[in-house]
Amino acid sequence: MTSPQALMLALALALALALTSTASATVSATERTVVFSRAPDAFPTNWRLNGVPPAAASMRIHFALRQQNIAQLEAVATAVSDPDSPQYGQYLPPAEATAIVAPSPDVRARVVAWLAEEGVPAKAVSGSLDSVRLIAPVAVIEQVFHTSIVAAEHELTGDGALVAVGEWSVPAHLANDIAMITGISDFPIRRSSAARATLLAGDAPDADGDADAGENPYSTPSTYSNSAFGNDFWPQLGRVVPQTIQRVYNISADHAQASSKVTQAAVEFQGVDCFSYTDMEQFQIHVGVKFTNVSKIIGDTTRFQPISCQGETNLDLEQMLGVASQAQTWYFSVDQWIYEFTQEYLALPAADSPMVTSLSYGWMANEQCQIGQAACSKLGVSSQGYVERCNTELAKLAAAGKSVIVCTQDEGAPSDLNTECQNSQNPVTPIYPASSPWVTSVGSTALLDKFPKPSTAAVAADAPAADAPICSKIRCSQGTKEAVAMSPNAAFTSGGGFADYAARPAWQDAAVKSFLADSSALRPDSRFFNASNRAYPDIATMGTSIFYLANWGQPGSHMHTEGGTSASTPIFSGIVSLLNSVRVESGAAPLGFVAPLLYKMADECPECFNIITSGNNTCTGWGRQMPCCDGAGYGARNGWSPTVGLGTPNVGNMIEYVKRMKR
Repeated sequence: MTSPQALMLALALALALALTSTASATVSATERTVVFSRAPDAFPTNWRLNGVPPAAASMRIHFALRQQNIAQLEAVATAVSDPDSPQYGQYLPPAEATAIVAPSPDVRARVVAWLAEEGVPAKAVSGSLDSVRLIAPVAVIEQVFHTSIVAAEHELTGDGALVAVGEWSVPAHLANDIAMITGISDFPIRRSSAARATLLAGDAPDADGDADAGENPYSTPSTYSNSAFGNDFWPQLGRVVPQTIQRVYNISADHAQASSKVTQAAVEFQGVDCFSYTDMEQFQIHVGVKFTNVSKIIGDTTRFQPISCQGETNLDLEQMLGVASQAQTWYFSVDQWIYEFTQEYLALPAADSPMVTSLSYGWMANEQCQIGQAACSKLGVSSQGYVERCNTELAKLAAAGKSVIVCTQDEGAPSDLNTECQNSQNPVTPIYPASSPWVTSVGSTALLDKFPKPSTAAVAADAPAADAPICSKIRCSQGTKEAVAMSPNAAFTSGGGFADYAARPAWQDAAVKSFLADSSALRPDSRFFNASNRAYPDIATMGTSIFYLANWGQPGSHMHTEGGTSASTPIFSGIVSLLNSVRVESGAAPLGFVAPLLYKMADECPECFNIITSGNNTCTGWGRQMPCCDGAGYGARNGWSPTVGLGTPNVGNMIEYVKRMKR
């Protein structure tokens, strides 16, 4: 779940116009600039042509307009997020943040006028001061772009997409107005879990209350020699329930529920329009937290089906509800990718705009362009251009006081581009949006149990009375020590590293410099990462053997375990909601973009973090026997590292720190 499928689908990335310095408004409107030309069979791996689109099909197209004053926006976003700034917490309405970077009104007017000339009705056009959104039938899209649209299907999953084939173009006189266009040539991303195990076959435990060995990736001891933990290591056996999180992260009973004034949402992309209200209720009954259900769906609700859910969204929502019970918890459905996510988030009315969003997706930063870097460069765009535009949009959300919490992915520092340690030219690759300087990036730890597999009697003796009701039927973890989630102590490896396209922000400068100055800290050769750029993650939480309920297309609610940084991400999102509860109940603003505060907190309150010193992220994913690549990752240490960031949270101490904040 924490990552798109290893199927090499590029992430819903925009194709930018081939902008040239000679283009100008004096060019005849009848001249066209070809943006891209795709052969009918030039589809990504596992995608195939599937005929013509349905007659009633429509498409959503976004035009990102040229921006200005980006440094001014970033200064505002930094000031309102810096606890030492007089402007801390004085967030802007999203429209005001957009106005800072918007082009002159005539730029947007020219694009809208062109669409009107092509016969597009005014009601089909919307957007903001620096964007235009077009929702129209396929026939209209074909007319606007002088192209043909076909249906494509994924051979393994059955997913569908509508994409342009042959040339598609725009008027040449708009070349200096439009920065990029999304939605016409994009293939959807997919999200997959590092490890999912059916916890109880038929919803009943076996003889010892555990899952069968064949179903549970954590049920046998490891003998994998290339491990930081030696040759004979028993990985986590017990399951993580909300009470496990409360115990390890010092969440007392009086802070285990969030304020109902706090809002949080799980973000899902590309039509994963499904979660089960029944599963939400049953999960909370099983783990013994006060019941509250998902109360709002943001986005297109016409496709939502609360039955036969694959379970990924259930995991996100259940972890947020388990950690921050009683918070208003919402489901946020988004088409396409990060640019579209930011546009929809920024456009939400204040009453529908969550304070915290948990985003459990990511892809290699240098692979954001689905048609290949050479082709993208010819078009005047690259993955760098897409990332930089999206970073500006994420900066708007920071200026508006939104907490965007993002996973670091499950393939370690090597990423999907080096799964077999074969890539000696680029052994490590950063992930986006985790490497954005405007999100809070979350890695994973494994909670290490204290025992080889005990007897049934020992399980009962170990289980404290305060554990969740379900812990009388299954083994819940009694561990207290954490290590970096990596093979073999997890079926995935937590990601981390240094951004390709964003400079290191001032708020993490001292922490990262300390890591770089530590000659004993494991890291790749300096040729392979940009040490002056944004480093990630910022923090981590446990992410292995997470208990949740989902039906995965089967009748009834079924118990499962999950592993991945996307399990850690909603857990930390819930923790941010607990911290926000302290703020809003005292009349203060929510924490907003929280990463700068975390680094200040680490300086002034080291006891606010649990330091993780065991493990590294040189292994790839998924599976406990995946290889670990020498020199292709970073090691944990006593201090910030690109494995677990500042460490894992001591929430009780964090709450006391937040209470003492002056603003």
